Amino acid sequence: MGWLQFLSSFFEVDGVKYVPISPSERTCDAIDCIYNESVEHIKIGETVTYKGIAMNVQQVHPYTCYMNTHIKDVELSNSGPIGNNAFKSCTGLESAHINNNGVIGNCAFQSCTNLQTATLGEQTTDIGDYAFDGCNGLQGIVIPDAATSIGSYAFQNCSKMESAKIGSSVETIEVSAFNGCSSLPVIEIPQSVKAVNDYVFQGCTSLKDVYMADRSTILTLGSNYSKPLFADCPLDSVYIGGNISYDTDQYSGYSPFYRNTSLRSVRITDQETEISENEFYGCTNLKNVWIGDGVTTIGNWAFSGCANLDFFAFGTSMESIGQEAFSDCVQVTKVISRAATLPTCGSQALDDISKWTCTLEVPKGTLAAYQNADQWKEFFFIEEGAPVSQKKDLDGNGAVDESDVTLLVNNILGKDNTLTGAKGDLNNDGFVNMADVTKLIDFILSR
Repeated sequence: MGWLQFLSSFFEVDGVKYVPISPSERTCDAIDCIYNESVEHIKIGETVTYKGIAMNVQQVHPYTCYMNTHIKDVELSNSGPIGNNAFKSCTGLESAHINNNGVIGNCAFQSCTNLQTATLGEQTTDIGDYAFDGCNGLQGIVIPDAATSIGSYAFQNCSKMESAKIGSSVETIEVSAFNGCSSLPVIEIPQSVKAVNDYVFQGCTSLKDVYMADRSTILTLGSNYSKPLFADCPLDSVYIGGNISYDTDQYSGYSPFYRNTSLRSVRITDQETEISENEFYGCTNLKNVWIGDGVTTIGNWAFSGCANLDFFAFGTSMESIGQEAFSDCVQVTKVISRAATLPTCGSQALDDISKWTCTLEVPKGTLAAYQNADQWKEFFFIEEGAPVSQKKDLDGNGAVDESDVTLLVNNILGKDNTLTGAKGDLNNDGFVNMADVTKLIDFILSR
């Protein structure tokens, strides 16, 4: 029977109707509310007191305030879930402070078209399907660290959302979770995330920067069916902090970045091991690519059609570069190899790089080997690495390279605190900020 056996004992406090669940244990659930203009504020706390008896509030039942257009703000701190459709279509709702201990149910705040702020407490564990779908006034969201999943369509068509921070325990971002978030400019995918499913970023027409945090686990990326995952996104920069996996067939769009014609900069850390076939094919605006020491293979046509690629650097573990990997890359002016053992090159891998305008930089002591190796020997201008500037060698590895850029950025973002004092202040302005990152990158590119 559950709460139904005590339905005759329901009571109302401040516009919310409750029903006892266990009178002896002093527990109750919220089941309904008052639908008139006298009740604009709904507060459902950890406890509620009626006739001098304090009771612990567990669930907010499905449809508790469904289509209540009079409500302007809600505060929720009950000890259990918020039920499906609990506040769906509350079109007057402007703010929600949600600190329940448990799940936000499916469609819980769907179509709350005037909702501007939604604050989620640290006890929220999951966000259900369609939970905030159609909240087109919502300006931002912070997913708490306790949450483990973001449901399908959870923030679909939140067209005014300008920020979304994903908590450190989220493992899955389900289908279309951020579909239609057309004002979202940046997304960081934490290392806890194992899967970003299909259509998650469809319609994210302002998304420019994607940061996939450093990780030791594989991140699986979906697609927009026959289109790439980021097909609708005018990407500018992508940071890949570990191995990514995705379907490479035409029905999945070949790769998440395939033919993204706005993408300008790619940074791949030491945790990644392979760049797949066609991964950055047709990224015609791509200019700068950094590849870390963990990558051993660049697949066939991986950068084919990147007609504006200017700078390319790869790390110490590179073993092979696939067929026509750089076909049509006619604007390259600098290639940096950190590989002391020369990578083998597939058919026409480097043919379209102009040997008159491109300088190849190789590790000290390997000049003769590169000058005699297939395809590498075709470069007219091959030089060994320049002397290291100690101030710019932030990580002390004996080279000024992409690892120093990563270290500096992580310190600025607060993810690393190993740079102390003036170390990192490369332009001597008294601050360590993105201006120093620009100076460091300019130094590396100018060598």
